Amino acid sequence: MAGSSDSASSGAPVAPRARPNRPWLGFGLWFASGPVLAMIWLAISYRHMPQGGLFGPHMVEFLINGMNMLLLGAAMAALAVVGAIVHGALTRSLPHCLIGLLLGMPAGLVLLNFVHDSIQSAHAARKTARIEAAQGRFAGLIDIVEDGDHGRIDRALRGLPADFPMPNALCALGGGEEPGTGDWLTRAPGGELRSVDTNDLFKAARSVVQGDWPREQKQAALYAVLRSMAHRDQDVYLREWTELWRGTQADPTSKRLVFDTPRYPVRDGACRDGDDLALAKLILGGWHDLGLAAWLDAGFGFTDEQTGPALAAIRTPAALQRLRAAGVDPQRVLAADPAGGEVFGQIAFALPSALDQSEQPAQQAELIETYAALIAAPQRGGGQSQNACSIFERGERWRAQRLAAGHSTDNGGERIRADTPQRKTAAARIHAALCKPAASRGEPAA
Repeated sequence: MAGSSDSASSGAPVAPRARPNRPWLGFGLWFASGPVLAMIWLAISYRHMPQGGLFGPHMVEFLINGMNMLLLGAAMAALAVVGAIVHGALTRSLPHCLIGLLLGMPAGLVLLNFVHDSIQSAHAARKTARIEAAQGRFAGLIDIVEDGDHGRIDRALRGLPADFPMPNALCALGGGEEPGTGDWLTRAPGGELRSVDTNDLFKAARSVVQGDWPREQKQAALYAVLRSMAHRDQDVYLREWTELWRGTQADPTSKRLVFDTPRYPVRDGACRDGDDLALAKLILGGWHDLGLAAWLDAGFGFTDEQTGPALAAIRTPAALQRLRAAGVDPQRVLAADPAGGEVFGQIAFALPSALDQSEQPAQQAELIETYAALIAAPQRGGGQSQNACSIFERGERWRAQRLAAGHSTDNGGERIRADTPQRKTAAARIHAALCKPAASRGEPAA
């Protein structure tokens, strides 16, 4: 004790206590850093990477964010190496820190893969449960629609969630699949998508029109019904469809078959693109003279943009007379056509099939001769006829090739008939009307 007091009182310097060297602490710390950094990286990636993967709807964003995540991972690994070196140098445990980091990084990757797979499995299980529930509800909706009770149909449609609104439901009921709503669609034992027949689809349409749905949703639903009718080629329902459409209009006495504004924004898919021009193309382009008769008999006329599809759709001189009586001037429509002849080009493109489907091909020839005479007016050039001539000739050559190869239908599924004297005569008349020199038609030289 005295010696201690003496050394203290003598003021001799006391040596600092050595910092304990704990190399295994550095090893454990940097081994743990691998899994910790992996979990941080995974959390960031889930927050910023778009859903759907490389071939999803946001492919470019996915690729950009994927590159950013790779750079982030490389930066995190580089910082970890620098941190391990600095920490090891300060604690005189550099080998242990580096070995811990080298072993921790693979451990982090293993943990990352395990956690990622677990999350994906949980998501898949939830999605499967959601799909099964949605398909069960859609199957129930099909049964309710087929039963035909308007009250139950209305309640079922109103009970649909926000991600599957009523117009989309009618699109799906008619056999039209919507992106994003495929989870709702059920399949029959043969694998085809379940839908209802057109008669049952009209039960749902009547329920919607008679209900207090917003006008724009009613019209979007009827557009979906019209697309289904056109796809199934069921013109027997055309007149009832026009009556239902008139019941949705703000002005029931309107002479225009058009959408009221604002239009309901149907998402991209089978029932998208519902506009005034699409209505004309579906009804008139799908059913030609029958469509024109249903349109006019319902008391509707045509907007300027609908006159072109109307003129391109008709198949007989009698239909042309009805179109004229409705106030459509075919010469004015053709005069307003671009120099290349868009409307006349559509007419020429459909001619080979129209001749095959017609029981009286001579009517097609008479119609084209009338159009050619209108185009031959002095104020017109020869561009439309020349364009239509080349389109018609290509169509006839392609038809002959299909027949020679033994095919009985064209690409659209329409029947190709063997040549008959009546068809040959009509085709020759059409060729003469479209392709004879401009001078002989009274046109100025091109």
